[in-house]
Amino acid sequence: MAEKKIKGFAISETAFFIFVIMASRRLEADRFFTSYFNEKTYTKRGLKWVNKTESLRDVIERNYPEIASK
Repeated sequence: MAEKKIKGFAISETAFFIFVIMASRRLEADRFFTSYFNEKTYTKRGLKWVNKTESLRDVIERNYPEIASK
């Protein structure tokens, strides 16, 4: 029998923990977030955007300021 989902969530608690562990592992293994995260691979502007962006709202404000102001 499968583990029941927590009310209000799409997946079970175990599935959520596995997802979180695997997501962090994928980031650690991605060379573009580790050894290639430098100015030889990315532009200065691109690195600045990545380092300054804290939330989806920052992305929306940068690309769609008319939506962000609502």
